Amino acid sequence: MDIELRVFFYLIVSLSLFFNRYRQLVVIVILMAIISIKYCFKTLGLQVNGNIIAWFNFSTNPIIVEFIIGYFLAFYYDSLILLLTRTKHIIFILLMLISFLSIIVEWRLINFTDDMHIGLMLIPALIFFIYCIKIFDIDKISVPNFISFTARISYSIYLLHMAVIFSLIELSKLTFGEQVFDSFNARFNLFFLSLLFSWCISYLFCIKVEEKISTLMKSYIFK
Repeated sequence: MDIELRVFFYLIVSLSLFFNRYRQLVVIVILMAIISIKYCFKTLGLQVNGNIIAWFNFSTNPIIVEFIIGYFLAFYYDSLILLLTRTKHIIFILLMLISFLSIIVEWRLINFTDDMHIGLMLIPALIFFIYCIKIFDIDKISVPNFISFTARISYSIYLLHMAVIFSLIELSKLTFGEQVFDSFNARFNLFFLSLLFSWCISYLFCIKVEEKISTLMKSYIFK
C-alpha cells in the first residue's frame, strides 16, 4: 500500500512537469479536483461503483497529501524562510491550538477523513515542522546531537521501519507463541525494541547504502 501511494504521488508530480512553470498549480488542481469529487459523492449520497469509491479513498489518502505538501515546502523553501523571519512565535502556537480544535470538530461533526493514518494530525504536525525550521534554521538555536543523528538517518528509518516492526512481531510469535501481544507490557516492549532496532539498522543502511548511492548519483548523474 505504501509503495502504491508513492507511485501515485510520483505520477501526479511527473504529469505536472509537462506544464513547466505551471506545474505546482497543476498538482493543486488535480488534488483539489479529486477531493471535490469525493466530497460530492459523500454529501449527495450518490450510488457509485465500489471500486470507484475505493480509488477516490486511495487517492485522497492523507499520506498522498503529506507527500505533496513536502514537495511544495522543498520547492518554495527560500520563500518560506523569508516568511518565517517575519512571523512571531506566538502565531505558531495559536495556529497549533486552532488546528487541534479543528481536528475535534472534524472528528465529531464532519467525519470527512476515511483513512486515519495520521490524517487528522497532518495540519498541527505540519505547523510544528515549519515552526522547527524557524527555531533551528532562523533563530539558530543549537540542535541536540540526538535530533541531528535522527535527521541524518530519517529517510532510511522511513524505508525500513515497517520491515523491522513486522519482523520483530513474527519473531516474537515464533519464540513466545501467537498470544504474546495479548498483554500491554509486550506491546509496550515491542515499541521500544522496534525503535532501537530501527535506529541501528537504519544507521547501517544509511552509511553503507543510502549515502554511497547518493554520492554516486551526484558524481555520475547530477554533475
